[in-house]
Amino acid sequence: FAEMTTLYPEAKAGQAAAWAKRWQLADVVIEGDDEAQQGIRFNLFQLFSTYYGEDDRLNIGPKGFTGEKYGGATYWDTEAYAVPLYLALAKPEVTKNLLKYRHNQLPQAIHNAQQQGLKGALYPMVTFTGVECHNEWEITFEEIHRNGAIAYAIYNYVNYTGDEDYLKDAGLEVLVAIARFWADRVHFSQRHKQYMIHGVTGPNEYENNINNNWYTNTIAAWVLRYTRESYLKFQEETMLKIADARIS
Repeated sequence: FAEMTTLYPEAKAGQAAAWAKRWQLADVVIEGDDEAQQGIRFNLFQLFSTYYGEDDRLNIGPKGFTGEKYGGATYWDTEAYAVPLYLALAKPEVTKNLLKYRHNQLPQAIHNAQQQGLKGALYPMVTFTGVECHNEWEITFEEIHRNGAIAYAIYNYVNYTGDEDYLKDAGLEVLVAIARFWADRVHFSQRHKQYMIHGVTGPNEYENNINNNWYTNTIAAWVLRYTRESYLKFQEETMLKIADARIS
């Protein structure tokens, strides 16, 4: 402190000016309600202070810098709740680095699935390195809907930014691995003549070890459809390029 040359009023003014520039780029304006405006800016301040895409080895702890609960670990909450906000209020690179974080940890996600005797990739409920850190049973084994949130974040990013190259270079690899997990995790009921997913816990965590949680089933079916559509799209583009090359 003895070496500090900037006085508090000057430091405060500098911070206010810096954040004024940030609000010009990323703000949610609530006219006529100062308390609500301060509340939303406080939320954005916490998120932007916690993470702004500088390093794809990092992620967002559920409590940010406001508390020690959850130990700063990575949860699926990032993809479900933070990614839509960063897409709307920050540069695309911020979200892209969050997606790179998951792509970088794909080998560990494959390991997590293998630990359950399943194919494909199962992203962890709680992690620092990509390997599951949470307790087993109703969370690790059953709350598998988390895979869907990661796939949906890829969809949101590509749909919002139009960055098809990311989908081709990295996103599709993650999608295929997640789709393989779902394909292996479901079973076909001869009695009901339809596919089912038994022994799961939904995102609300009200009931554990139930069969056919609506959200889990819905997101699993969506992932399979989206992965297939993406794969066929790039397959068709590749075939057209080969045909054009042969014609020319």
